[in-house]
Amino acid sequence: MIQIDGVTGGGQVLRTALGLSILLNQPFSLYNIRAKRPNPGLQEQHLQAVIACSNISSAELSGAYKGSLELEFFPKEIKSKKVTIEIKTAGSVGLVLQPLLIVGLKHRLEGEIYGGATYGKWAASVDFVKDVLGYWLRKFGVELKLEVIKHGFYPKGGSLVKFLIEPKEGNIVKNINVSGKLEKIKIISVSSLGLKKRQVAERMSNRAFEILKKFGCKIEQDINYVDSMCDGCGITIFAKFEDGVVGSSSVGEVGKTAEDVAKEAATILYEDIDSGGLDRFSSDQILPFAAYYRCEVYVCKITDHVLSNIEVIKKFLNVDVEIKDRRIVFISKS
Repeated sequence: MIQIDGVTGGGQVLRTALGLSILLNQPFSLYNIRAKRPNPGLQEQHLQAVIACSNISSAELSGAYKGSLELEFFPKEIKSKKVTIEIKTAGSVGLVLQPLLIVGLKHRLEGEIYGGATYGKWAASVDFVKDVLGYWLRKFGVELKLEVIKHGFYPKGGSLVKFLIEPKEGNIVKNINVSGKLEKIKIISVSSLGLKKRQVAERMSNRAFEILKKFGCKIEQDINYVDSMCDGCGITIFAKFEDGVVGSSSVGEVGKTAEDVAKEAATILYEDIDSGGLDRFSSDQILPFAAYYRCEVYVCKITDHVLSNIEVIKKFLNVDVEIKDRRIVFISKS
């Protein structure tokens, strides 16, 4: 059984392990789960990802409870390809999807996610997952379709999202990078109806526009007010190049103005475009797919999440990894 120390890397280590475990039919044991976090162990969104992965793979497992520091996961045959996930908190919808996206390298999956946040803390938004991560997944032959029936915001959640993940035949892109001319920037500004009088969505969009207009390209603004369980807001911004997409997102919370939310997302986008390569949110999430096909990835920065994710990947896949500056190359072991 594969043994993984989860003391570093947070929930990303768990999500990568779950996806690769099912994809390759390899059991694993994860210990010290998020041990250094203020709220160590499995939290609601992690637990729901484990349960969903267990259901589709008929897995045997132990340690699947909130706060657990250890988990053993024994996948079997994939029998159910329809998935229903319920998140009782404002846990991220996008993060819960991550292990299922990895399984999508070989298997078609569809389902619904009830609860959770489309715009939550410490995670990229569902619009980012659809428009940015979804773009890169197609390079690896994975098609992702997301339909947001109802948005959910931090701190209560309450989303309803339908998804379809399926493998597609075609040529796999071996060199994953952002190149060519910057064609356009799109700003997606989402707010609850309760904040419409304060023009929160417009204020976020306009502030982001002011910061990013220096790029001198076309900028599209998509302003949305939505029904939701609690008041909240968020913004997703992505820059489309001739070959590649760079994105960012940010979420509102108490004490954070609409302008602050926009500035945070726009500044991150500006920095990642300036650095070159995949943005900081896509970089670690795309690595299991790149490793599976022995690809080369150029990222904007080598983060701790990137490094910890690489260590998990090496336990499942027979690969060596070369890192030079911000270029990551996965090579089959001889």
